[in-house]
Amino acid sequence: MLVSTLKQSRIFELPFEIIVLIVSTFSEYDMKNFSMTCHNFRQLSFDQELWKAMYETRFTTDKDTVIKYSANSLWKQNYLKKATLRLSAVDDMEISHMNTEYWETEETESSIYGHVAKLNLVCWFKMIGNLESVPPGEYKVQWRMRVVSNSGWTDSFKFRVSLKEIYDNDPITDDTHCMPFEFYENPTIVGCGWIVITLPGRFVINKKLGFSKVYFSHDDITSPWKYDLQEFDWVRLIPISPTAKYDDSKLYVKIDNYNRMVFVKDDSILGNIYKFQD
Repeated sequence: MLVSTLKQSRIFELPFEIIVLIVSTFSEYDMKNFSMTCHNFRQLSFDQELWKAMYETRFTTDKDTVIKYSANSLWKQNYLKKATLRLSAVDDMEISHMNTEYWETEETESSIYGHVAKLNLVCWFKMIGNLESVPPGEYKVQWRMRVVSNSGWTDSFKFRVSLKEIYDNDPITDDTHCMPFEFYENPTIVGCGWIVITLPGRFVINKKLGFSKVYFSHDDITSPWKYDLQEFDWVRLIPISPTAKYDDSKLYVKIDNYNRMVFVKDDSILGNIYKFQD
């Protein structure tokens, strides 16, 4: 058995129930930093009771899951799966007129989820969704999509992210971004496979707010019809350091010549890089 060469922290003099109570407010990032401080903390980070307490604190609205996994020894895995900061367009978002002649679900191996949302024809274009219990911090917002044709479209869709529910008549804020001019006429984008759009700036959740719900919207409800424009896979948040420079190269995995995935892990992304100008 390994023995820490460091003097044992006084935290281990506390009753285990108190340690669980302290750690229950941690995020997965806090736990990672906690486990790197010494061998004893690293061993403690594998304790399933701690991950169970973290799960119940962060996802208190998910009572059925808590009951279901009450005797489960895989609390860490359950927590990390639930804490994934990504929404499937098909599974997790609300799309106006989905699964009608206007929008359809398209099965594909090019998505981690196995299917994407395909736009056929629509006037009222609106996608909304939310992530529950996002830890405080700074984030980049990314959308994975594929532009299949321009269909003569030259207008601009809006991307919005907010800590408040987004309504159609809400004023434009700093966290609202529009597609660059002539995006749908760019020959390096139209018909060139999946792209991952990284929105400019940083989305910040203040520490005082604690775990927060984050709302996403991608919309254009103007009168012109939009048809055969694009397909959507997911939207996600990328945690970033408040001081380190954002680096695209750390966020992408390789694809083969046929734009298919060659390696997939729990939170990989596939496609070409397209970043709005900061």
